[in-house]
Amino acid sequence: MQLIGIDEFLVKNKFKNTSINHKHHNNKIFLDQRFHDKKLTVNFLGENASLSIGKNCNIQGVITISNNSNVHIGDNFSSTGGVTILARDDCNVSIGNDCMFATSILIRTSDEHSIFDMETGILLNHNKDVSIGNHVWICDNVLVLKGSIIEDGSVVGARSLVSGLIDQNSLAVGSPAKVVKRNIYWSRERASKQ
Repeated sequence: MQLIGIDEFLVKNKFKNTSINHKHHNNKIFLDQRFHDKKLTVNFLGENASLSIGKNCNIQGVITISNNSNVHIGDNFSSTGGVTILARDDCNVSIGNDCMFATSILIRTSDEHSIFDMETGILLNHNKDVSIGNHVWICDNVLVLKGSIIEDGSVVGARSLVSGLIDQNSLAVGSPAKVVKRNIYWSRERASKQ
C-alpha cells in the first residue's frame, strides 16, 4: 500500500484513531495532513484501489474499497458520525467539496450479491458509480444506492433512500427520495426560531 501525502509515522502518531486494513497490493491513500482524525476505518478488499480525502475533513465511519475502485472526498467535508461507504469492484464514489453528512449514512455502489434472469442467465444488478456534488447536506439515516447522483447544493432529508438523480439546489425526501422543493440553498449556521 502506498501512502501519498503522508507517511507511516503520521499514520501511527498523528492519525491514531484511523485504522487502515489491507491485504492486497497497489492500493493508495491520498490524505491531507489537515485531516481531523476522529474515528475512521479503511478496508481495502482488493487491488488497484484508492482513497483520497481532501483538506480540513472530519469523517468518522467505515470506508470499504475493493478491486479497481476509488473513493474521493473533497475539501471541508464533515460528518457527525457513522458514515459507511462501500465502493465495490470497478466502481467509484465521488463526494465534492463542502459537504455535510449527519449520522448513519450508507453509500453503496453494489447490491453485494448477484441477481440473474432465470431464462437468460443475464446479470440484472450491475454495480454503478455514486456521485455527490459540492455543498450537499445529507441528513440522518440516509441510504444512497448505486447509480445515484446528487447534484451541487442539494439537501437530502432524514431517513430518505436515494436511488437516482437529485437535481442541483433541490430538497429531496422520502423512500424513494423525491424532490419536494427546487431552487433552495442551505447554510451550516443553525436556523433560529421565528
